[in-house]
Amino acid sequence: MCLLGAANARAEGEGFLLALKNYKETFQESVPPDQRLQASDSLLEKWSQLDNVNKARWAEKIALVHFRKAQIYADRGNYGLAAQELIEEIRTQSTFGGRIEHSTKTSDTFFEELVELQALVTAETGSDPLADKVGYSFQKEGDGYTAARLELGDDVAGITVPEIKSEEALALVHRISRQGGRFVASAPKWFVVPKGRLPDVLKQAKREVGFDSTGKMTVQSLQAGSGTESTTTNLDSATASSQLLPVVQPPTPTKAHDVKPPILSEEPTSSTPWSIIVVMIVVAIGLLCLLFKARK
Repeated sequence: MCLLGAANARAEGEGFLLALKNYKETFQESVPPDQRLQASDSLLEKWSQLDNVNKARWAEKIALVHFRKAQIYADRGNYGLAAQELIEEIRTQSTFGGRIEHSTKTSDTFFEELVELQALVTAETGSDPLADKVGYSFQKEGDGYTAARLELGDDVAGITVPEIKSEEALALVHRISRQGGRFVASAPKWFVVPKGRLPDVLKQAKREVGFDSTGKMTVQSLQAGSGTESTTTNLDSATASSQLLPVVQPPTPTKAHDVKPPILSEEPTSSTPWSIIVVMIVVAIGLLCLLFKARK
């Protein structure tokens, strides 16, 4: 019996790996969506047939399968099915100890995809399928949405943010607005906030982290009492995005020396001094007089 059980487990594992290989091959631009859905369903079915030990072992391999299905359904206008797949993704993530907002190695890019899809499904169905099911914040703001998550570390794009205290954390914030038939997340903003619950701690942000034109990290203090709460209603996406975030107080540039520009004279200048000209005139008159006397 033990040998039979081991053989069955091995066969199920091989079937899962074969389905996983087929699933990966279907996610190419040339593969039609129906084939992707079939490969996804086959992979999920094979995974469901594994024992609990192997389910936990291979759980990371099925991460985002439901999410990708939700994207396909949303692209087809099947927002109800997309909502169900998002819920299934959250259920799978929570069962095996994951957090969907940090599910990939390029989590910043994926988080944008996630909240853009969430905004679209929420707007089209009238309810947020992930409400009270995720650790990040997703709030209705005017004609769009605001999404924010707390970062796991103290770095942005691999660069450590200086002077973050033990009681502080980094918060990544997106404004999501409708553009055409889709929702698009704005460029990310990072704030240093007290540790606590989102979105409440955003109102207590004291610093904003960004990058200048050369790619150098900058940390700027926020004006006292500005907060990060939005006051936008029915504004275009660019205006809404700018008003969502606090006003930044630019740092005062340090000056080693105050250099004053030279003061120019209002009087015209001459290359020859007047005193020399007068002397030359007197000498010339004297010579003329001597010449005149010599002729006489």
